[in-house]
Amino acid sequence: VRALQVFGPVFEQSGVAGYVEPLGFSQSSLASAIKAREAIRASGFYCYRIVFDTFHHFLGPDTSELLEAGFDVNLIGIVHVSGTTADPPAGGYLDEHRGLVFPDDRLKSREQIHFLLARGYEGPVAFEPFSGQVQALELAELTSELKRSIDYLNGNV
Repeated sequence: VRALQVFGPVFEQSGVAGYVEPLGFSQSSLASAIKAREAIRASGFYCYRIVFDTFHHFLGPDTSELLEAGFDVNLIGIVHVSGTTADPPAGGYLDEHRGLVFPDDRLKSREQIHFLLARGYEGPVAFEPFSGQVQALELAELTSELKRSIDYLNGNV
């Protein structure tokens, strides 16, 4: 909260939005979108928006019930989306596991996005497939896979 209060005047005077991204990793100091919302409200500055990341939401503590009860999608500035088929030991997910989103996605990113859309989210959705396998694809294959992932996310598959 203190950091948000310190930077809030600078952002507001500059007309800049500050983005707060809860990271669901167990060692993260802010893993919850609910807690991020509380920190933004407690700061008293409304130049902040939350980055809702499907990977980090999956890892983090917020359940759908918590989000339904106490989360305003108008505080979301952007949604980051990725998917994974990996099944590492508990707490073992890494950015390397993040790929495009298909029906076998363990994160249920499509369901997460539809959850947000059903509650009125209208902002941008950006892919974050950090996996080296995705990054190594040739342009034509990457284009094809990206289109296939978009079709799946839109419910066309």
